[in-house]
Amino acid sequence: MAKVLFVNIPAYGHINPTFPLVTAFVNAGHTVDYLITENFRKKVEYSGATLIPYYKPINIDLSNIFQTLRDVHKLINEMNIKIKEIAPAYDVVIAGGMNPSIWRLEKEIQTPIVFCSAVFLQNEKTIPHLFEKSKGIPGAIIFIAHHPRVRRCFSRLIVSSVLGVRVDDVLTMCSPQSSTLNIVFTSRYYQPEEATFDDKCLFIGPTPTVSIKDDQFPMIQLETSPKKIIYATLGTVFNTWTDFFKNIIEAFKDSDYLVVMSTGNKERLKQIGDIPENFIVRDFVPQAEVLKYTDLFIAHGGMGSVSDGMYLGVPMLLVPLGADQFFNAYRLQELGAAKVLKKKELTSESLKREAKLIFENKSVKAAVKRVQESFITSGGPSRAVKEVEKLL
Repeated sequence: MAKVLFVNIPAYGHINPTFPLVTAFVNAGHTVDYLITENFRKKVEYSGATLIPYYKPINIDLSNIFQTLRDVHKLINEMNIKIKEIAPAYDVVIAGGMNPSIWRLEKEIQTPIVFCSAVFLQNEKTIPHLFEKSKGIPGAIIFIAHHPRVRRCFSRLIVSSVLGVRVDDVLTMCSPQSSTLNIVFTSRYYQPEEATFDDKCLFIGPTPTVSIKDDQFPMIQLETSPKKIIYATLGTVFNTWTDFFKNIIEAFKDSDYLVVMSTGNKERLKQIGDIPENFIVRDFVPQAEVLKYTDLFIAHGGMGSVSDGMYLGVPMLLVPLGADQFFNAYRLQELGAAKVLKKKELTSESLKREAKLIFENKSVKAAVKRVQESFITSGGPSRAVKEVEKLL
């Protein structure tokens, strides 16, 4: 049996999709270690792997972006040093996150490197497709993305400085980075311009987020509720928008819905005011378990949330705020499986209106079913394990 090293950046959106794959390798009899920061120990061990810590837990704080960028700079440098140091003891390295040094590491170590992506793969075809469909992206980003020379200049001068490693084109950080195998945690159906990616790109579909059992969460209320259930969250990074939570409360308080809301942050709990009787509000909830009983999912459009929602067949109302959320949300709307609201359009009235329309629209449910089937039939972690085993 093989020794497998997973390595990642400490971001929930990149790490969570890898845990079912970790467990699949363990169940296949392989020894798995995970190079990641200490704060992920519980989840790593729950998945069956052994944690090898590096750097320190970092707080992605959008209100203190310069400190966050300094931490990211140091973190990536230490991560790559550690990979070169310990990789020779393993049969394969499976690297996640947007690490711009993967192609260099491939040349410097003998151990094969497999790249795994928690976001859409990108190339010169996907960029115009996604930007044409997506609304609300800042104009400067659109300009940089659409002009390769400007993008490469921006990459060398700004991105390279921020990350502390040379980046010739930021697009390559979201492109297939391994010359051997690239595992993508979505389906070819959901991936824009999927035909432009060759068979070294393995689309295995997502697996619902692994949730550590929470005995304090009143799951029995969801299991026995006669009401339709709405679940709302802004994830773990973009949850500083307190008005989102207040508008959810205003829209659905004293309604015929049972509403579960995850603030992603204990401080946010204190800021949103009184909680109506038909609401269950926590800083964190076992998302995949909650979604099994959910009729409508209101979220920001992070790939983890979108993947969980679609895999479990839940129509979505999406309010993208940043990062890859615009692409995820508008691609889902393009496929008919979600409705997108711009941030400035979100009010208690628009929430009530769009929720009602989604509940009444049978075509949305049919579109969700198509995306769900594409996820379920993509092969999942067991398919990825078999393909990696062929490399050993």
